[in-house]
Amino acid sequence: MRNATEQLTPATEATPSSKPARRRTGAVAALLATALAGGLMAFAPVASATPAAADSVSARPGDRLSDREADRILDRAGVRRVSPGDCRNVNRSRCTSYQGIQEDTVRGLVKLKRDSRCQVVVVNGTEVGNDRDRRSRYSHANGHKVDLRENRCLVNHIRRTADRVRGTHDVVYRDNERGRPYVQYELERRVLDVTYF
Repeated sequence: MRNATEQLTPATEATPSSKPARRRTGAVAALLATALAGGLMAFAPVASATPAAADSVSARPGDRLSDREADRILDRAGVRRVSPGDCRNVNRSRCTSYQGIQEDTVRGLVKLKRDSRCQVVVVNGTEVGNDRDRRSRYSHANGHKVDLRENRCLVNHIRRTADRVRGTHDVVYRDNERGRPYVQYELERRVLDVTYF
């Protein structure tokens, strides 16, 4: 795991791109607008004026975003990342990438920022080098996990809103919905390992 104290760079420097927006532009724009309005629910479907259109994003599990799409949404919501810049390539282990991050993970991070009113800084994303077991369905590589820089505000919010399920060295909390976990927080040294199911 990389050092969580690396220098933050503005997201505008982190994701320059000469490529045009992909087919999902309309739905991503709707997700961005909803995030800015403060009404983004953790796992609500993305509404689209034309659900059958080619640029729509379905709400099925497995919907993944590009680095640029995710960065636009998270940056506007106030979620920052540790990054030396140009993180579209997940093979650059020193660059916090959002490439291929799950849409539900992005929704969850926006909700966490909004509900906690804490600083939320992503220190590890989908880039290589974060998973002990890359074959796991709920891995960094598959876009379900991120590591956040730990701060007292976030830890207190998690303790207030999630159930402690286990922990001696690393403390684990879970939020549940209908008896199944939908987000798990693992408090490690200076890092919060967050998994969205």
